[in-house]
Amino acid sequence: MNRTVVVNNWQRIVIVLIGMLASVFWIMAMSRDQSYFFVAAGVSILLFGLLPILAIKEFDWFCPWSALILAILYGCTLPSICMTYNLPNEEFVSENILLHQPVDHFVKPTLMLMGAIFCIGVGYFGYPARERVINIGRVVNPARLLPICAVCGGIAFLAFAAYFVLNGGLSGGLSSKRGTITTIDVGADTGFSQHGYLRQFAKLGNIALLLLAAYWSKFHVRAGSGTGFVRFMILGALLLLSVAFPFYSSSRAGVVWVVIGFIGVLYYMQQKIVSIKSIAIVSVILIMVMFSTVVRNDGGETHSAADRIGRLLLNRHGPDIAVTSHIVQNIPHKLEYKHGETIAVWLLAPVPRELYPAKPLIHSGPVIGQTLYGLNVSGVPPGMVAELYWNFHILGVIFGCVIFGVYMKITYQTCKNLVADPVLVIPIYIYAVFPIAFKAVTHSIGPAVIMPCVELVTVCFIVYVVSVTAQFAPAQSQPVSNPAFGDSQVSVT
Repeated sequence: MNRTVVVNNWQRIVIVLIGMLASVFWIMAMSRDQSYFFVAAGVSILLFGLLPILAIKEFDWFCPWSALILAILYGCTLPSICMTYNLPNEEFVSENILLHQPVDHFVKPTLMLMGAIFCIGVGYFGYPARERVINIGRVVNPARLLPICAVCGGIAFLAFAAYFVLNGGLSGGLSSKRGTITTIDVGADTGFSQHGYLRQFAKLGNIALLLLAAYWSKFHVRAGSGTGFVRFMILGALLLLSVAFPFYSSSRAGVVWVVIGFIGVLYYMQQKIVSIKSIAIVSVILIMVMFSTVVRNDGGETHSAADRIGRLLLNRHGPDIAVTSHIVQNIPHKLEYKHGETIAVWLLAPVPRELYPAKPLIHSGPVIGQTLYGLNVSGVPPGMVAELYWNFHILGVIFGCVIFGVYMKITYQTCKNLVADPVLVIPIYIYAVFPIAFKAVTHSIGPAVIMPCVELVTVCFIVYVVSVTAQFAPAQSQPVSNPAFGDSQVSVT
């Protein structure tokens, strides 16, 4: 996976302009209105993520650092803009996001966020890339691939159908389908079930989508032919099946990541990924995401475009300045130091509640939602930075972020070092490794360390089943020249 783009002067100019924009906002915050602090801080944190690109000649747009930049944009910069400009409205922002706190409340935690991004960069870019060949020696077997993908699609459909029925179908509207908690006991997560195994089974459709997209991209077929049309329809059906579960459960990030993963496979397997069909698919998916968000928040009421945008972006996920500040400023008098408890408990996540009825609360979001926000029906994930502070104070943030940066680099470099059929390697990376940084920064450490292990075992098992050793491979599955592998470079102008 050595596809990189040459970082040109235009891209560097854009980053410099973002830095100038941040400076303007800081001047406005200090001289005109303190509310500009939020947008100034949000743009500055994004700038911290973009600055390393200025110092390198080539960049892989689907490397883990890109996922981190996306997490910052989604969870910090865009919400900060809404906080400054009071979107959807001043009352909503003050009461639900800022909790009526003054600007001074957010200053120190914001500086900590900036330092955290810097520490992640130190670990990621400071850890030397070690190119050690890991020869897997397996290639895809077409005779197995299609039947196994069909089975995965069928299991995913049945899992979604079961989840659909268990959550009441369409009765009561889509906004109530997140499986959220009506009342919670923050000491024991025994009063509800989020059907975790159904969620994992439903993701098999996404694995089938990535495998088939990679395989059919390897053997280019003219889109206008009958075979090309059939393949397009199959991929479209799997794409819709893959987004059905997160869409029904009102998970914006889940829907978007299915689309990003699909594009990521095309990015590595083909020189040109932008087409009318791909643009149309992405547009439809994004419209579904917007509709999902509006349905979940307004309960059928009519809102203006600005109101809908504000409710879309103010999601209280990720390296959000407000969420991080509320957590940090309420330790230890409302939230006691956990000393690693919120991280270690994720080791129990794969254990079914049926086998361990007394399994403790896995997600820390409900604790934060109830303690700081007074919520009884949803949680507020802390994000990696706030969770590190919650468990190990400021030293935990410093060393934890450096270690996480190294972890990102090692997982990425390991996938790059794998020598095997790209049809097998790329889906593994896109499905289990690429989202790690996004999950950690927008949710917590557990989903970025423990759950990827579950996903990695699942996708590797399927990849093993659909592949054979190279010496027994059919002629059609022998490796072919592919621009996604080797030392290819693409100049983006």
